[in-house]
Amino acid sequence: MTAETFDLFEGEKAREAGISQAAQSKNPLLNKVRAHLCVLAASRSNRCVTADDATKFLVEIGEKETALGNAAGSLFNSSEWEPTGCWTPSTRVTNHARSVRVWRLR
Repeated sequence: MTAETFDLFEGEKAREAGISQAAQSKNPLLNKVRAHLCVLAASRSNRCVTADDATKFLVEIGEKETALGNAAGSLFNSSEWEPTGCWTPSTRVTNHARSVRVWRLR
């Protein structure tokens, strides 16, 4: 085992590079889903959405639930969104009711 095995800074750098690469590869679809989430959140009194809302939209427009792939991890990576500190059980059957973060449109 080498010192490079444990390096928080390098790990964070690699994570950001991977997120950026995934987002770029799905950019048009990612932007479409982000725009929908902004409109959806703005229409709600609490201005909140979850990743489940993104998945529902993908299905509504005829895409696979997994169409964003790893780019889904960058859905809320912008200054428009803030985490509420709340989590809610996912309604997607394949998620087995795991907790998903609740995001608020600023």
